[in-house]
Amino acid sequence: MPRHGKVLEAGCGLGRYVFYLQRLGIDVEGLDFSKPTIAYLNKWKEKNGFNEVKLIEGNVESLPYSDNSLSGCMSLGVIE
Repeated sequence: MPRHGKVLEAGCGLGRYVFYLQRLGIDVEGLDFSKPTIAYLNKWKEKNGFNEVKLIEGNVESLPYSDNSLSGCMSLGVIE
């Protein structure tokens, strides 16, 4: 993962890698299709001191980011 710039985990699920990368000092955001999962994660992150992590509901087939706005993107286990 790039150390500078925004990194996206597309299809973050329960956010394991989002929170891991954030602990490593990487500017990371998580995106997942499941509204209940994102709602749960947003509550969990505040309770556990990860307030700076952005988690959003969205579709990996239509990312809500403009061209060239991300330094990296990972998507583990989304397409199997």
